[in-house]
Amino acid sequence: MHAFWAARSSIPWAEPPSNEPPCTPYHEARKKNNSSNVKHDNIASQNPPKEMAKQLQGVEAEYLFFAAYFQKDSEQENWNVNGVMLKNFLDALDITGASKKLKRIILTTGAIQYGVHLGELKQPMDESDPWVDGPGRPPNFYYHQQNILKEKTKGANWDSVGTYLNDVVGVAKNNLMNLAT
Repeated sequence: MHAFWAARSSIPWAEPPSNEPPCTPYHEARKKNNSSNVKHDNIASQNPPKEMAKQLQGVEAEYLFFAAYFQKDSEQENWNVNGVMLKNFLDALDITGASKKLKRIILTTGAIQYGVHLGELKQPMDESDPWVDGPGRPPNFYYHQQNILKEKTKGANWDSVGTYLNDVVGVAKNNLMNLAT
């Protein structure tokens, strides 16, 4: 089994328990991961698909965890850049042929999925809550990414799942995600 973790973070990959089936995890992030069992690469997530495909040559996985996030100044910019980043990554997997080996893509979302950045919200938050969108609401890049995945799964041999977490612990300058440092 192979897993690929695409994240714009420097959080180390944990060593898998010894009783787990053999797994070769790949880790794409800004900083090198020191785990001995992880194949690490630094992929420029803002590159066009053809350039990204060159960096992904030889990388194959059955399960892809996508948690990459690029913070911009406005919600529309977040919609644009994070949507393009996911779409280009998926297109790069098509170019390399790695998408043929995929079984599932897991999109990790955070509290923005629930609209916490917009003010008061329903408590408790639940995965079945409707999207917080529509007239008078700014675009939500997680919804855009989920729609991109929905479109890409049509006719694909893999499916996708969105995880709706309350908190995503990450290392991000000037961002509330910065709980790890």
